[in-house]
Amino acid sequence: MSPDQIPVQNLQCSVMHPDGSAQEVDTASSGSRLETSAGREAGSFEGRAGATTVTCAWRDGHTAPGDFYSVATLSETAHLIGNILLIGGVVVIGVGVVLLVIGIRGRSVRVPVQA
Repeated sequence: MSPDQIPVQNLQCSVMHPDGSAQEVDTASSGSRLETSAGREAGSFEGRAGATTVTCAWRDGHTAPGDFYSVATLSETAHLIGNILLIGGVVVIGVGVVLLVIGIRGRSVRVPVQA
Protein backbone atom coordinates (compact mmCIF):
# COMPACT_ATOMS: atom_id res chain seq x y z
CA MET A 1 0.00 0.00 0.00
CA SER A 2 1.49 3.36 -0.98
CA PRO A 3 1.74 6.17 1.61
CA ASP A 4 -0.90 8.29 -0.12
CA GLN A 5 -3.44 5.47 0.32
CA ILE A 6 -2.94 5.22 4.08
CA PRO A 7 -5.48 7.32 5.97
CA VAL A 8 -3.93 10.16 7.93
CA GLN A 9 -5.91 9.12 11.00
CA ASN A 10 -3.29 6.33 11.32
CA LEU A 11 -0.70 9.05 11.97
CA GLN A 12 0.15 9.71 15.60
CA CYS A 13 1.58 13.16 16.28
CA SER A 14 2.73 14.80 19.48
CA VAL A 15 3.73 18.41 20.11
CA MET A 16 6.34 19.59 22.61
CA HIS A 17 5.67 23.25 23.43
CA PRO A 18 8.36 25.75 24.49
CA ASP A 19 7.17 25.62 28.12
CA GLY A 20 7.82 21.85 28.20
CA SER A 21 4.18 20.75 28.05
CA ALA A 22 3.21 17.99 25.62
CA GLN A 23 0.07 17.70 23.52
CA GLU A 24 -1.29 14.95 21.29
CA VAL A 25 -2.69 16.03 17.92
CA ASP A 26 -6.08 14.48 17.19
CA THR A 27 -5.62 13.08 13.68
CA ALA A 28 -8.62 10.73 13.82
CA SER A 29 -11.59 13.09 14.06
CA SER A 30 -11.21 15.80 11.48
CA GLY A 31 -14.57 16.63 9.95
CA SER A 32 -12.94 17.72 6.73
CA ARG A 33 -9.37 17.60 5.53
CA LEU A 34 -7.55 19.93 3.24
CA GLU A 35 -5.80 18.01 0.48
CA THR A 36 -3.44 19.58 -2.03
CA SER A 37 -0.70 18.34 -4.33
CA ALA A 38 1.67 18.90 -1.40
CA GLY A 39 -0.19 16.56 0.94
CA ARG A 40 -3.09 16.18 3.37
CA GLU A 41 -3.94 17.99 6.56
CA ALA A 42 -3.64 15.61 9.52
CA GLY A 43 -4.66 17.85 12.40
CA SER A 44 -4.02 21.14 14.12
CA PHE A 45 -2.85 22.56 17.42
CA GLU A 46 -2.50 25.97 19.05
CA GLY A 47 1.15 26.99 18.94
CA ARG A 48 2.91 29.13 21.50
CA ALA A 49 5.77 31.61 21.21
CA GLY A 50 9.15 29.89 21.01
CA ALA A 51 10.54 26.68 19.57
CA THR A 52 7.94 23.95 19.17
CA THR A 53 8.77 20.35 18.25
CA VAL A 54 6.28 18.14 16.39
CA THR A 55 6.94 14.42 16.08
CA CYS A 56 4.79 12.09 13.99
CA ALA A 57 4.86 8.33 13.36
CA TRP A 58 2.50 5.78 11.83
CA ARG A 59 0.53 3.85 14.45
CA ASP A 60 1.39 0.51 12.81
CA GLY A 61 5.11 1.36 12.83
CA HIS A 62 5.68 1.19 9.07
CA THR A 63 8.13 3.53 7.40
CA ALA A 64 8.89 4.23 3.77
CA PRO A 65 11.31 6.57 1.99
CA GLY A 66 8.40 8.66 0.66
CA ASP A 67 6.83 9.30 4.09
CA PHE A 68 7.30 12.83 5.35
CA TYR A 69 5.35 15.50 7.15
CA SER A 70 5.58 19.23 7.58
CA VAL A 71 4.15 21.77 9.99
CA ALA A 72 2.74 25.06 8.77
CA THR A 73 1.09 28.04 10.39
CA LEU A 74 -2.59 28.64 9.79
CA SER A 75 -3.38 31.84 7.96
CA GLU A 76 -6.26 33.45 9.82
CA THR A 77 -7.00 35.62 6.78
CA ALA A 78 -7.23 32.60 4.47
CA HIS A 79 -9.37 30.79 7.04
CA LEU A 80 -11.76 33.76 7.27
CA ILE A 81 -11.96 34.15 3.48
CA GLY A 82 -12.62 30.41 3.12
CA ASN A 83 -15.48 30.58 5.62
CA ILE A 84 -16.98 33.63 3.90
CA LEU A 85 -16.82 31.90 0.51
CA LEU A 86 -18.40 28.77 1.97
CA ILE A 87 -21.29 30.72 3.48
CA GLY A 88 -21.67 32.73 0.26
CA GLY A 89 -21.84 29.50 -1.75
CA VAL A 90 -24.57 28.13 0.50
CA VAL A 91 -26.58 31.35 0.10
CA VAL A 92 -26.19 31.27 -3.71
CA ILE A 93 -27.34 27.64 -3.80
CA GLY A 94 -30.35 28.53 -1.63
CA VAL A 95 -31.32 31.41 -3.91
CA GLY A 96 -30.90 29.14 -6.94
CA VAL A 97 -33.20 26.51 -5.43
CA VAL A 98 -35.85 29.15 -4.65
CA LEU A 99 -35.67 30.52 -8.20
CA LEU A 100 -35.85 27.01 -9.62
CA VAL A 101 -38.94 26.20 -7.58
CA ILE A 102 -40.60 29.45 -8.68
CA GLY A 103 -39.72 28.70 -12.30
CA ILE A 104 -41.02 25.14 -12.19
CA ARG A 105 -44.22 26.09 -10.42
CA GLY A 106 -44.80 29.00 -12.77
CA ARG A 107 -47.18 31.87 -12.36
CA SER A 108 -50.92 31.60 -12.62
CA VAL A 109 -52.37 33.35 -15.66
CA ARG A 110 -55.96 34.54 -15.71
CA VAL A 111 -57.66 34.36 -19.03
CA PRO A 112 -60.96 36.24 -19.27
CA VAL A 113 -63.86 34.04 -20.38
CA GLN A 114 -65.80 35.43 -23.35
CA ALA A 115 -69.52 35.23 -22.75
